[in-house]
Amino acid sequence: MLAEQSAVATNVLSPLAHSADVLFQQSPLALNVLSPLTPKTDMLAEQSALATNVLSPLALQTDVLFQQAALALNVLPPLAHQTDVLTEQAALALNMVLPLALAANMLSLSALQTIPLPP
Repeated sequence: MLAEQSAVATNVLSPLAHSADVLFQQSPLALNVLSPLTPKTDMLAEQSALATNVLSPLALQTDVLFQQAALALNVLPPLAHQTDVLTEQAALALNMVLPLALAANMLSLSALQTIPLPP
């Protein structure tokens, strides 16, 4: 019985041993391919870290700018409405003041005509 189990184990393990040998032979080839990539990977990791150091403060500033823009949007519409109201009031005031200015000019002209000029 042990002989049969040993034969079965040999039949199972022999192909696995062959696969392990093939993988072991391919391992140096993989190292030859991957070794030159390692410095590039390290450089990319360093660049990524630098980019994170640069971009993180920018992201914070962007968040602050968005918050300020939101606040400005809350403040500006009421101011725009007040500006519209002031513009309307200024137009009404001009409509009232212009006739008065015209009347004042006419009175000034008639007053000048009544003053005798020296010879």
